[in-house]
Amino acid sequence: MATARGFAAKIGDAIEPNRDFVALGFANLASGLTRGFAVSGADSRTAVADASGGKSQVTSLVAAASMAAVLLFLTRPLAYLPTTALAAILISSALGLFDFASLRRYGQASPAELRHSIVAMLGVMTVGVLPGIAVAVGLAVVRLLLLASRPHDAVLGVIEGRDGCYDIAEEPDARTIPGLIMYRFDAAIVFFNARRFEDRARALIAAAEVKPEWFLLDAEAAPMLDVSGAEALESLRHELDGRGIVLAIARAKPPFRAMLERSGLVGRMGKEHLFPSVRAGVQTYRDRSRSSRQRS
Repeated sequence: MATARGFAAKIGDAIEPNRDFVALGFANLASGLTRGFAVSGADSRTAVADASGGKSQVTSLVAAASMAAVLLFLTRPLAYLPTTALAAILISSALGLFDFASLRRYGQASPAELRHSIVAMLGVMTVGVLPGIAVAVGLAVVRLLLLASRPHDAVLGVIEGRDGCYDIAEEPDARTIPGLIMYRFDAAIVFFNARRFEDRARALIAAAEVKPEWFLLDAEAAPMLDVSGAEALESLRHELDGRGIVLAIARAKPPFRAMLERSGLVGRMGKEHLFPSVRAGVQTYRDRSRSSRQRS
């Protein structure tokens, strides 16, 4: 499949991996029932077919007919063909697979991904195709986990005369609302970043110039919440409750909200602190803050 994806990208085509795997599976079942050879794809055959100008499935039919003719009539002269000649054919075809333009694009867009591609290439060249791809996939998974464990986040503010809330680090005109911390965590809150979420929330509260009355979490960018994430939210809620700070959540997606309900957090927070939008949460905070000042 790695070979198929590579050649599809080279010619601007699209593949359907599931259909290819199903076809290979049925072909191997038929081969096993008829005592045939295992059916698979081959990097070298694909490279040779591409280098020779093959454009359609007729290429495979011609190759099959040619191999049958060689097996029937040319096995004796083929025995005198030097192995180095066959190697030269494969090397010549494989040289066309090197895509240096893509490496340059990777280097400009993402040096980390360029390094991963080079490691994958060296792995394929030294330990084989499947182990090399396994190394590349493993590196990609590790990189994703590292990125997800320390995701981007933002403190939100409002801009006078404009709707919505904005990242104060990106919008110089955005201002926070006194007594309200609006925080966005741009990842699912799960076991490998739940501690990061807690630490960032505590740091923001400690750094606030005015003692916050509310901590409003914008959960739009958090598609899900697992048990560890729910425990982190509960720990934060309990700590904030002891300090007289309200924990509120806005724009929670259905999977996120479902975990809040199953874990009992909704009951402990109060449904009145779950909002369909950040604007609704901000408006509720302002109304309650205004009412509190009037009573005092």
